[in-house]
Amino acid sequence: MVNSEANNHIIGTIRRVALVDFLTYDEAVFKPGKNLNIIIGPNGTGKSTIVAGIILGCGGKPSVLSRSKDITEYIKNGKTKAHIEIELVKNKNGASITFHRSFDKNGKEIFTIEGNKVTSKAYVEKIQSFNIQVDNLCMFLPQDRVQDFTKLNAQEILHNTQISVCSQEINDAFENLKIKREKQKNFAKQNANLQIQLEDNINRNEQLHGMIENGRLRDRLAANIEMLKKKKAWQEYNECKLKYDEADSDVKKLRESIKKKNSSLKPLEKRQSEIAGMKNDLKNAISKAETKINQTLDEIEKMSEASINLKSEYGKYKQAFKNSIARASSHQKELQDLSLLVVLLKKEYEEAKTELNVEGDYEEKIKEFDDSIVNLKDQIDAIMQKVQDLNSTIDQQIIPRINLSKRKIEIIKDTQTKQFDVLRNNFEDAYRAYEWLQTHRNRFQGTIYNPIMTEIKVKDQRFAKYLENTVAVRDLEMFLCTNKEDMEKLMQKLRNEMNLKVNIGFTEETDEILYQPEIPIEDFNENLGLYTYLIDVIEGPAPVLNFLCALYNIQNVPIGDERANEYASRLPNHIQVFFSTDQRFNAVISKFSNKKSVTCTDIQSRNLLNTGIDQNLIDRELEKIEKLKQDGELIKEKRNELGQQIKQLEGKLVEIRKQKNELQTKIARVSSRLDKVKRKEVELEKMKNSKIDIPTERQKLKDNVDKIISSIGTNNANAIKVFELYRNSVVEKALADQKLKFFNASTGNVDEQIDTLKREIARIEETIKRASYVYEDLKKRMDAKEREALELTDGVPPTSDRFKYRNKFSKLPNNIEELQDKIDEAQGRIECIRSVDPHVLAEYEERKETIEELKHQLATEQERANALEDEIQNLHQIWYPEIQKVVSSINRNFSDFFAKMGFVGEIELIRKEERDYADYGIQIRVQYRDNEKLEALNRHVQSGGERAVAIAVYTLSLQHLTMVPFRCVDEINQGMDPKNERKIFQMLVDITCQPGQSQYFFVTPKLLPDLPYHDLMTVSIVHNGKYVSDPHVFYPPENKQNNVESDESMDENEDDEDDD
Repeated sequence: MVNSEANNHIIGTIRRVALVDFLTYDEAVFKPGKNLNIIIGPNGTGKSTIVAGIILGCGGKPSVLSRSKDITEYIKNGKTKAHIEIELVKNKNGASITFHRSFDKNGKEIFTIEGNKVTSKAYVEKIQSFNIQVDNLCMFLPQDRVQDFTKLNAQEILHNTQISVCSQEINDAFENLKIKREKQKNFAKQNANLQIQLEDNINRNEQLHGMIENGRLRDRLAANIEMLKKKKAWQEYNECKLKYDEADSDVKKLRESIKKKNSSLKPLEKRQSEIAGMKNDLKNAISKAETKINQTLDEIEKMSEASINLKSEYGKYKQAFKNSIARASSHQKELQDLSLLVVLLKKEYEEAKTELNVEGDYEEKIKEFDDSIVNLKDQIDAIMQKVQDLNSTIDQQIIPRINLSKRKIEIIKDTQTKQFDVLRNNFEDAYRAYEWLQTHRNRFQGTIYNPIMTEIKVKDQRFAKYLENTVAVRDLEMFLCTNKEDMEKLMQKLRNEMNLKVNIGFTEETDEILYQPEIPIEDFNENLGLYTYLIDVIEGPAPVLNFLCALYNIQNVPIGDERANEYASRLPNHIQVFFSTDQRFNAVISKFSNKKSVTCTDIQSRNLLNTGIDQNLIDRELEKIEKLKQDGELIKEKRNELGQQIKQLEGKLVEIRKQKNELQTKIARVSSRLDKVKRKEVELEKMKNSKIDIPTERQKLKDNVDKIISSIGTNNANAIKVFELYRNSVVEKALADQKLKFFNASTGNVDEQIDTLKREIARIEETIKRASYVYEDLKKRMDAKEREALELTDGVPPTSDRFKYRNKFSKLPNNIEELQDKIDEAQGRIECIRSVDPHVLAEYEERKETIEELKHQLATEQERANALEDEIQNLHQIWYPEIQKVVSSINRNFSDFFAKMGFVGEIELIRKEERDYADYGIQIRVQYRDNEKLEALNRHVQSGGERAVAIAVYTLSLQHLTMVPFRCVDEINQGMDPKNERKIFQMLVDITCQPGQSQYFFVTPKLLPDLPYHDLMTVSIVHNGKYVSDPHVFYPPENKQNNVESDESMDENEDDEDDD
């Protein structure tokens, strides 16, 4: 065994495996080589036991082996405990690390690393840190699980392949992509549900909007009425207060007048008392003789006073009559004006009533108008619903379907993108050269055409296979230059500097096709079945087509149907190559005999050019679009008809509303004018009751004057008698009479003044008494009006700074009648508007909030979705190019290996949709016979040997990409025919026996003779039997050979077990 101690070791490779009391072994030590390890031995010797030991020693579960799920069954019969020890390379300098696992019959397990006991989790995590994946069939393929590989679906193959050849970053990115894609789908569903809820709420609120607006108008009118009532209440209070203030002022003036008159009366009464004293003194001084004269004088005095009083009363009655005439004149004028106003108002009322009566039963008409309005609205709503349904049909069915068909056509026509995908997946170097050229074309003088397969377009996909079986693959990936200097520069850059394996050719720059068929296709006999030339089924730049014509003569390669098979020998001699439906014919003319020989081969598509446009699919989609457009036009016509119906109904609705409003205006006018008539009639009645009757007043004056004249006559008659008596006494009592007369004359004016003042005081007091009744009544009315007004304005008067209605009051009239008119008008309008259910308004407002919440929620969800899309895009850019590169590399190796074996095989990264990462998978497709198509690897299609070949080749295709330290396959060559087995083994040696390749374990019970050998190969022969009694018979423990060994000792004490 070669022991090459390099300085650069592969971390995680196995240096030693030791087994004690494990399955068939008492004790065994296995020291593998660094590269290919062939473990060979008869069945039952314990080859697969080594594989089982490696898997369990690396922390694997028994279920991975598909042999037994109970680890205690891996303990050798008769033993109580088994041990597994594995020594791995832990760094590039070659240092080792030892893992030990033991378990007993009770299932108790002990794990140690470098002799230190650890948990099973820590043990497995440490193993995995070396990128060892015991449950990955791309790394470990035990004998009992070979068939399990074919049971893996495409997604499982991708998973196992990816974790075995890709970095942890790529693996984590893929897992995150699947998680985030699922989350994205959930977001989309949630957003769709939210959008539906939002649209439902908006539609419902739009239906309620008209009702709500009417309700709000009614509320505004009601609020206006309340404001008018508030202003009216305060205006009534102000009017009442004005009257109260006037009455209060009058009473105060009267009381002030009494006070002044009482002040004037006191000095007069005092003077009167003084005069009375002097008169008594004079009377005492007069002789008793003058008694008679005095008595006479007294009588005269009384009569004089009576006469004065009668004159005073006459003046008072006369003045009172004048005052009554003046008041009556003013009252009559006001009464006449008010009466005239009442007559005019009654006339207006009668006119309005007559105009209303013409309408007949107006209440019934209002009801009819309302019923008609409701009926028309229902009809309009029903038609609008039909219009919405038609719009919904166009928006949700017709337009999406048209857009879908258009997108399908765009996808079908997007052949160039597909061609570059094929280039990237199949010709990695050519694709890298194309990417470089895209950014450096300005370095070249002439035109440089991309690989031919991307420049040409097959008009119909069914013709692609003919071109693929005419033009060599190396030429399909060729770049073409129209300038020879450019060609040299491009070769230098791509081949020498970038080390890319690409083909570069030269073609002349031209705008014309320089080659034409020698015989037009129409000139062939129809029975030959030829219907076109290969040049006619492709499109592309003229220089590219000229190159293909010059190199492959495609302008003279006809294509025919099945009839061409029968008449192949009858074609003109210049036709050297032609095609029937599924076959290629090559005609050769012998130079010696001039005879034509025709060879026929079956053709198959290579899937390189079948990205052409399928015109049938396009035509079908165009037919769908035209049919959908016709359906859309029919729906639009029907929608227009419904629109005309709506216009007609809306016209009727406007007319009915107009008639209703006119009738309601008439009703409101009659009601308003009737109220005015009533108010003015009440006012007129009050004024009539307070009318002054002039004749009555005149009669009263006459009666009073008559009485005064009668009293004066009586008084004068008595005065004559007294004066007669006085005259008889004058002579004898002249002096006394003169004094008395003088005294009486001087005191008479004082008494008169006192009497006048007292009468005036009495009159004023009576006036105050009457005014007090009016004053108190006004006070009560004013207080009541104030309480009413305060109650309406929240207890705050207009004079307060806190009065909140000041601005609104300023916009309203100050006249009480005008305020009442506006209240009546607004009340009439309210009665014409239907009330709105409060629950409807509450529902509307609540739904408005819901709409805003849904909009906010949708915006938030959209932000989350956008952020998630950015995350997915970033992860996609990390994962997808890398996995494409990996699959392309595996496919290239797999196809090459299969081609070397004479078969066809390919590895393809498959998916349903680009973003459905859970559906991504790797599909292995193989073809073992010419008369078969490429088929996916399947245990129901291929034989066991064929499946084994595919699995072996696939694992070998991973080898150069390996991210794992070793791979192990157990008896995978079982069922292979010798030819395939020999080729597989040759490839295995060629790939694994190279410096730097990871360790590889190939377990087999047999090998074919004369197989190739390599110095980096280690062959371990497993011996078993009752004659091997010494565990070190083949490999003594002290022997540390450095040469190739013919065997490794696998010691066991004979046990009749046949586990392998």
